[in-house]
Amino acid sequence: MIAMVAVTATLEAIENDGMLANVREIEEYLRQRLKEVEQVVNVHGRGFLLGLEFVDKAKPIHEGLLEKKIITGTSSDPQVLRLLPPLCLGREEVDLFVDALSHVVGP
Repeated sequence: MIAMVAVTATLEAIENDGMLANVREIEEYLRQRLKEVEQVVNVHGRGFLLGLEFVDKAKPIHEGLLEKKIITGTSSDPQVLRLLPPLCLGREEVDLFVDALSHVVGP
């Protein structure tokens, strides 16, 4: 019973706080900002479950972002960096991420 109440409360929060609309808006903004990073050759996925594909291996990028306190995931594809941010992600956090990513991958 407690688990069902928790699930219901979570779903209500997602709906009442407009989180899905936020995901759609911010995903588009993130995709636009990622076009500024030449080393990102493709963006896979939908919503906030995204994989950034790079020309070279993603592990050094993952490690560089971690040094900047940005948590990303690796993938079975060595050229893909996984993103799974919270549903409340905003433009400021996207800007912070893309700026850090640009710094890590270099010019």
